[in-house]
Amino acid sequence: MQQKLTAHVLSILALAVTPPGVFAQSNGLIANPSTHSIPVAQNTAYMGTILLDVDATDLDHRVFQVRQQIPVKPGPLTLFFPRWLPGTHGPTGSIDRLAGLKVRTANQAVLPWQRDTTAPFAFHVTVPSGVSKLDLEFQHLSPIDGRGTRVVMTRDMLNLQWNSMLLYPARHYSNRITVAARVKLPSGWQQASALQVQATSAASLGARAGRTWRNLQAPPTKARWARGALVKTGAITSAVPTTTTSPR
Repeated sequence: MQQKLTAHVLSILALAVTPPGVFAQSNGLIANPSTHSIPVAQNTAYMGTILLDVDATDLDHRVFQVRQQIPVKPGPLTLFFPRWLPGTHGPTGSIDRLAGLKVRTANQAVLPWQRDTTAPFAFHVTVPSGVSKLDLEFQHLSPIDGRGTRVVMTRDMLNLQWNSMLLYPARHYSNRITVAARVKLPSGWQQASALQVQATSAASLGARAGRTWRNLQAPPTKARWARGALVKTGAITSAVPTTTTSPR
């Protein structure tokens, strides 16, 4: 009996001193080391201009449809979803609301992508030989209630957060990457924004191309009662019929 008890106690001690990672790895709870390296950002300009096209008309489901065209070179490519944002106090990028990512070449060939196993804001894709542009498509699933997060789309207003609508290439400082953005609004809506508007039509608004985190960090607020006042940030509520701002 004493021998059995001693053996039992020893087995408990063995469990207590066994590194937690041993059991976690055997149960698949710890991610395997990434087979991709994350490129170090350099203070160099990115080749070409990224085209960003956002469809903000799905008010019923509160889903933003996003399309991008990114100039590329053949070989490994790492794309980042914005993680650290100006004015925030932590890595608060809404990666959990990105869905349906597809990567295609100009001839519509679908390319496989892999999310980094240790850096979940990074996506890896290999650009085939002869390909100079990639077309990206994904959705941003905006919140449907205000529990713990900000509602940015309702039937009466939307606050487009550009940083939630963009994947950008690694190897470059984000302020050395130029983006030309366009947004399609619900029918009859008007926009108010601190962005410099390049062109408008009955269906869309085009912002002048600018560097990420300089021009595109100012989200345009839109509502059917907006009267053209420039808004740098913030949402318009149904209780406010007009929008006014003070210079900052």
